[in-house]
Amino acid sequence: MAASWERFATTAPALASAGRRLMDATGIAFLATLRRDGSPRLHPIVPIFTSERLCVFINPASPK
Repeated sequence: MAASWERFATTAPALASAGRRLMDATGIAFLATLRRDGSPRLHPIVPIFTSERLCVFINPASPK
C-alpha cells in the first residue's frame, strides 16, 4: 500500500504536525540522498500539501 500523509498523520500525529509546521513556515525542505560513492547530496524541494498527500516540486535539473 502506498504511504499517504493522512496515514502518517494518523500513525504519528505529533511528528506529522511538527513536520508540517516547519514545512509550512519555510516553504522549502531538503531531500537528502547519497551519491554512488556514499557522499551526501541535498536537493531543495517545495512541499505541497493536499488533503491526503504530501507532494513535492523538485527542480527538473536535480539529479533526483
